Amino acid sequence: MTKLGFNLVMLSLLMVPHFLVAQADTFSERGTCSNPYIIEDSLTNINLGTITKEKIWLTFVSEENDFFISFNKSDNTPYNYMIFRYSGPNFCEQIALKSLTSERNKVCDKTIEIDAASTLSHENINRGLCACEQCCHSHAVFKGIAGVRYMAVVYFPENNVTVSLSSNDNPLFVSAPTNETPVRVININEVEIGETIVLDNIYFQPGSDEILRNSFPSLVALFEFLNSNRSVRIEIQGHVNAPNELPDLNHSGNLAGRRARAVYEFLIEKGIGNDRLTYKGYGNTQMIYPNTRIESEMEKNRRVEIKILSK
Repeated sequence: MTKLGFNLVMLSLLMVPHFLVAQADTFSERGTCSNPYIIEDSLTNINLGTITKEKIWLTFVSEENDFFISFNKSDNTPYNYMIFRYSGPNFCEQIALKSLTSERNKVCDKTIEIDAASTLSHENINRGLCACEQCCHSHAVFKGIAGVRYMAVVYFPENNVTVSLSSNDNPLFVSAPTNETPVRVININEVEIGETIVLDNIYFQPGSDEILRNSFPSLVALFEFLNSNRSVRIEIQGHVNAPNELPDLNHSGNLAGRRARAVYEFLIEKGIGNDRLTYKGYGNTQMIYPNTRIESEMEKNRRVEIKILSK
């Protein structure tokens, strides 16, 4: 080999990210920070077999600025995870020192030793990071940068990890559409005055009153019910999951109230008269499961309902 050819080969090796070089190292354990699983497809299943690990690392390049992301178990329940922007060859050393801040944090289990530098600050909350149990397992948009590489750590993976990256054009998680509750078509003859009805498949940006686009089928069904039954008046009720917090009695200003108002404003914009609508946030005062510890119960606590006031 000529000296020029040797130099070109060495230069090309130096340009390859550190963790990709580690991929070629057959002695390096798969799924570590230095040898992560490379995610190149919008829907990827990682089979770990019988291997038991406390965490695995994955890496992907963002194809767009905003997209829906999930790391799910075989039963489609979500894993705890953190996402970091890849900082270069020293990334893993920085993680070991806990000197990096995650781009998104969805860790709900307080027993997990997370890889971020510290607990979440108000600055990080404003950037969309999860700060509380209420938003840990919600559908969420990851606000990345197109063309930028990210690293993700998934905690206590089971034998299968499903990674789903879906665009805003199709915001439903690709890995779990079959778990969606079908949109309920409300029949005026089947409801009574004073009855409360849960609106299924209503999702918000974590910690926010921003309605996600995969909520629209349920919202449109509610609009069509009200538009077809002009004498019906309803109260829109917001509820959150917060079993370890004091009762939230700030009905208009709390998160539940703002989310109820968001549904109210959607209906107003569609042409439903404001004389037929009221809204109220009940916070954590009417949790179905006051001492919940499992996700299925949390989901029933965080909900939007309508109460039939007249028909």
